[in-house]
Amino acid sequence: MMLDARATADALKVEASYFEEASNVYLARIVHSKKISISGLKLGRQVTLRPVQAIKGILPGRQIKIEDRVLTSCGVVGDGPATSGHVGQMAIVFDGVRNEDAAHGSQRYAFLADRAHEPRLLAALNRRKVRADKVPE
Repeated sequence: MMLDARATADALKVEASYFEEASNVYLARIVHSKKISISGLKLGRQVTLRPVQAIKGILPGRQIKIEDRVLTSCGVVGDGPATSGHVGQMAIVFDGVRNEDAAHGSQRYAFLADRAHEPRLLAALNRRKVRADKVPE
């Protein structure tokens, strides 16, 4: 139980930090996912996201791609854990951040929305549920 509490506290800290630093924060739906090669091995994933709701800043007017970029001793890293998501799942995207997961210089970090802990992100998710009929699939 203490490990779960510690993991939640760590996630909250990271999410709050990225929220403050990001120029844009938004919800996006995963519309496509495919395997990609990293270091010559089909270990990574590339995910296409369609932005659906701005949380902070502006909502991009086009789809974006996130991907795993680097193979490390701990596995693949890149634009965030949302690359493990499936078509239809929602992600939270932070644009304009120093992505600490990889040394590739990405300015974007995305994680699956159902893993959110930060109060401003949770509030946005709750607002979206109220207006779910207005968000196209």
